[in-house]
Amino acid sequence: MEKKNCFNITIAGKSYTLCGNESNEYLKNVGSYIENKYNSFAEEVAFRSQPMDMQHILMQLNIADDYFKCREELYISKRKYEEQSIELEKLKSSLVAMQVKYENLESGTKLIEKKYQQVKDKLSRLERNER
Repeated sequence: MEKKNCFNITIAGKSYTLCGNESNEYLKNVGSYIENKYNSFAEEVAFRSQPMDMQHILMQLNIADDYFKCREELYISKRKYEEQSIELEKLKSSLVAMQVKYENLESGTKLIEKKYQQVKDKLSRLERNER
């Protein structure tokens, strides 16, 4: 069985112990996120004037809002990644096609150069024979 990591954190003046299979750093980040969220809410007079159960609901709603926004950003990023991957594959295919065309042109050019040299040689021989 895996040993659980534990981390102590203070939120709203109360000490809590977070335990999990994740690293201490991860647990600290989770705890810090909640602590920072609470501290930013606690600065608001309207929040502090609410009953404790309402404060908890407001915090939970705000955290859920953060979660859904991050999930949407991730979805959009994944879609962009997929679109860019498709575009990259198209570009790779175009590159291969261009390379084939280039190689064909290059071999055609070599053939033309060879024929040119043959004609040039023939012309030189004819000019020598006329003299």
